[in-house]
Amino acid sequence: MVNRYQSSTDALRVWRDEQLRPLVELFAQLEPADDPRRFAWLFDYERYIMIDELTSEDEGFSEVLQKERDSALASVIQGGDAQIRALVEASKNVNYIGEFLARANPELDPCILSWLDGESQTLHKAASAYVWSSAKQRGMPWVRSILEKGFLRAEGRRRLVASLPCDKAFWRGVEDLDAALSRTYWENVSVFQIKEEDRDEVFDILLEYGCAAQAVALLSRMIDVEQKPKTSQAVRALSLWCESMGRGEKTVSSYEAEELLTWLESEARDHPDLPTLEFRLLACGHDLTPSDALYRILGREPGCFAALVKGLYGSHEGDEGQETRAYRFGCWQVLNHWRCLPELSDDGTIDGERLTRWVEESRTLLDVDGLGDIADTQIGEVLASSPDGNDGMWPAEEVRDLLEDAKSRDLEQGIAVGRYNRRGGTSRGILDGGAQEWCLALRYREHSRKMSARWPRAAAVLNSLAEEYELEAEREDEKAEERADQD
Repeated sequence: MVNRYQSSTDALRVWRDEQLRPLVELFAQLEPADDPRRFAWLFDYERYIMIDELTSEDEGFSEVLQKERDSALASVIQGGDAQIRALVEASKNVNYIGEFLARANPELDPCILSWLDGESQTLHKAASAYVWSSAKQRGMPWVRSILEKGFLRAEGRRRLVASLPCDKAFWRGVEDLDAALSRTYWENVSVFQIKEEDRDEVFDILLEYGCAAQAVALLSRMIDVEQKPKTSQAVRALSLWCESMGRGEKTVSSYEAEELLTWLESEARDHPDLPTLEFRLLACGHDLTPSDALYRILGREPGCFAALVKGLYGSHEGDEGQETRAYRFGCWQVLNHWRCLPELSDDGTIDGERLTRWVEESRTLLDVDGLGDIADTQIGEVLASSPDGNDGMWPAEEVRDLLEDAKSRDLEQGIAVGRYNRRGGTSRGILDGGAQEWCLALRYREHSRKMSARWPRAAAVLNSLAEEYELEAEREDEKAEERADQD
């Protein structure tokens, strides 16, 4: 506590030396001379340490601190195994302790390495640093000798191998270990330690051992440092990762998988495996915004759309577990974010005949699946992604024609709901009221009037939207009036 106040730069927390001196003197009297924990403050986070009136921001601090730490550790080592262990368990920067011990005395191996078989996470961390430093100094022969001595149990052996450096000098030796230990090494390798010229080779090794999480993490790291991976590498890594997710294996963070997928979309937007990979990620429960690649496939394949609706609303055999809930969530994500009208080409033109055929086939498939009662509503929400028509009014003429031919209230309701929900959030001044909504309602009324003669059903959809926005505008006006009265 005293040291933290001494090292603090916060004016509200800094005590004067006169206030701290009695505490310092009292601690000196009470502190047991033979207790190694008296040195634990030296292994706190450096920002909390003050030594010889120096803080971490002062020149010379690091040199003074290292000298004091090394002196303290040399003293504690003389006290034997129990003293070393007590200091480690009381300290925070145990990596420093582990690395120092590795340099100090090879005879410490049995003591320190035995921690790998224990339950203490702090001791594991210190022992891991010890292994890393010892291996760097003594190489793979030392690792083999430790494993051959047989004093480590199975978990300790795994932790030993997982702590080895990611140096090429160790790779052949690791390959000669049993398959389980070899895989443990690659499962735990730090992608930050891999040299640029070795990354392609390491990637292939990771795939060979089925280490999907590390393969994805490595490619994510390459993207971060602007070392462009191959698109084939991204596809292979994400494919393996999806398979490992299905087996419940260790996974990378959502950020790394999504970053790699986003990169793949930007580099190879038409890659044939991209839509499948994207949906597999969504079906694993990842909160992604689906890409255009997925919607291009769905817009060409009514069967894929019908499968999504069935996945969300259809019945599933047995109890609905986490995997089923994740799959439903993935289906919902795709349907909820739908933003590309089926049969819309890159140049903005719409093939009306193919669009009509897509709608008809989707209806038929959903009816066969027992979902005919919600088919038109779901299809209508997809049609809400229509761009404006050539006359500047929404929806496009091809969609208006489709509504007239279909004569389906559910289809019309679905497109209205989809359009309304696509607006998203808004921002406004506290006294603005419903000005935005009144403008939208006015525009929809005007467009409805213009298309009512040729497309009366589409005009009715616009009228219903105008009514919704008028109601919303009135609510916002009332809120603004209440705020004005409060002021």
